[in-house]
Amino acid sequence: MTTQQITCYGTVGVMTFKNQKLWLVVLILIVLIVFIFTMPSWWKLCYRCEDVDIKSGRIRHTRYLFYCKISEKIDNTILTEALGESAKDVQPDWRRVSTFSLGIRHSTHYVYHGAIVQIRLVGMIWQMSPFSDEAKRQVARTILDKWQADGHCFGVDNYIRDLGRIVGRKTKFDSEAIISVADLPSARNE
Repeated sequence: MTTQQITCYGTVGVMTFKNQKLWLVVLILIVLIVFIFTMPSWWKLCYRCEDVDIKSGRIRHTRYLFYCKISEKIDNTILTEALGESAKDVQPDWRRVSTFSLGIRHSTHYVYHGAIVQIRLVGMIWQMSPFSDEAKRQVARTILDKWQADGHCFGVDNYIRDLGRIVGRKTKFDSEAIISVADLPSARNE
């Protein structure tokens, strides 16, 4: 080997300060891009949550930024309104329904994941046929009791399905029929 060849091989591995800065910036950008696009959905840089109070039926909407709560809004639902004043005196028992993170349009599944949809379904059923105030109160109490007893929202699906069937049968012949407590399905445990 000649001296000239050694010098040539030696200069290939030399990196100037300007090249080092460029490669460092490129490396940092690659790491950031990989980190951002592969971060798990539970990473809570910027996220919002929905919770349900299983004792009153209220819904809480909370927003976080860098793990700090930036807003909270609590809404009454048709269940809360059906219970009236008795819902206001209850100590809340908030359970997570959904969490939406930055760039992620779906939520992880919690045991009360379907609770808000169930409340909306009951609202639609109540719009299909008139219910007495006592019947509405009984439906709300049954749903909340099942949520508390079961420890999840899945058992309420059957009750809502049965409620819809009863409304369908009752209003099939008389669209103005008022649903009373006597017409309501039993809250069987399945």
